[in-house]
Amino acid sequence: MQQPPYGQPMMSRPPSELAKRFDHGAIAAIVVVIAGIAFIGASLVTTWWSAKWATSTTTTTLDFGLGQACLSGPVNACYAYPSDLPQSIVDSFTRTGFFLMAGMILTVLALVLLILGALRPKVGWVAVICGMIASALTLVAPLYLLTTLPGAVSDSDAFHALYPHMKIDSFFGSYNTPVWILSFGGGLGWYLALFAFLLLMFGTIQTLLTIRRIAPMGNYRFGSGQQAFVTSAPMQQPRGGLTPIQYSPPAASIPPPPQPQAAPVTQKQCPTCGDPVLEGQPFCGRCGNKIG
Repeated sequence: MQQPPYGQPMMSRPPSELAKRFDHGAIAAIVVVIAGIAFIGASLVTTWWSAKWATSTTTTTLDFGLGQACLSGPVNACYAYPSDLPQSIVDSFTRTGFFLMAGMILTVLALVLLILGALRPKVGWVAVICGMIASALTLVAPLYLLTTLPGAVSDSDAFHALYPHMKIDSFFGSYNTPVWILSFGGGLGWYLALFAFLLLMFGTIQTLLTIRRIAPMGNYRFGSGQQAFVTSAPMQQPRGGLTPIQYSPPAASIPPPPQPQAAPVTQKQCPTCGDPVLEGQPFCGRCGNKIG
């Protein structure tokens, strides 16, 4: 691009209104909320609690998800809820799944409202409210399972009848016997839900800051693009007494000034030989006759 002469202001195009609304803060909020949705979706299909007991010859694992329980070891099988498991245990996982699914639905809604809120700030405040409720539900899900599952297992006679060697009275734990080793605790899905909560909280805070910044702009008007240019401050005169070159645009349409015409030279003829002589010439250059 051709640079203007020294001392002239630089012409620059201002950022569009959409660029001001969807700045780095708004983009960060959108990306974080999308990441939170991905973590919630992953936690819905992974293990939330597992128990493993091992002997000198075999190892058996019982994994509980939000929709089914799977047994792996000498016998491999999965049981969808409701199954032969005690109802109190099934209720702990299904209610946990309800909290998490509700949080995911509200998170998706908050994402849509966040994008619309950049154009309509009043809609953005609804996105903040949805984000706060979604974050709370995402946190309630793992905490609910943490507090209800140990009691559901310890109070279930049916579970003790199915697995008499499991004496579980906490969410995390392990103990040994001369015959086998038992360990139990939260699975990958349980930890993913906690991490999703942190992402949603950060995304909600970033959404709040974005909407507060955009609110003074008002609603976005489609088709009202900015055509104006702004100029930066003119360059200062350099030190040392040097004068910047003054620039003026070429005047292509102005015709050049007329040139002065020389006065025409008058001639006479010699009366003797008829040879032309100049005005004021005293003698003829051909015959030497005196010009009267």
